[in-house]
Amino acid sequence: MPPRCYVTHMPRNEPGDARCRRDDRVPEWHLYMVRCRGGSLYTGIATDIERRLAEHRAGKGAKYLRGRGRLKLVFKQRIGNRGAALKIERRIKKWPKDKKERLVASGIGIEELMQRNHP
Repeated sequence: MPPRCYVTHMPRNEPGDARCRRDDRVPEWHLYMVRCRGGSLYTGIATDIERRLAEHRAGKGAKYLRGRGRLKLVFKQRIGNRGAALKIERRIKKWPKDKKERLVASGIGIEELMQRNHP
């Protein structure tokens, strides 16, 4: 399978393809948290949070969020590369709700997670 373009997410064509050049920047990944109507928190990662939130609201993507009512973005943090974002997301998903609520309220705790993934 040919490498994919970071802009179009389609297989790269020729090196000179105007839609997708070899010098495309690697996207920066973000961690985000969404509050559902019932008060639950959903944690995810994306390169474009607004696009991803629109997908969630349209019922696309995470099955957990389908039918959960109004979704509100309550936390976002730039992480960097996809691997680090996945590791931090996995750790936060294991946290108890009160610890997630503290993160949403203050952002305290995210720095430590980021330090572990960025030597």
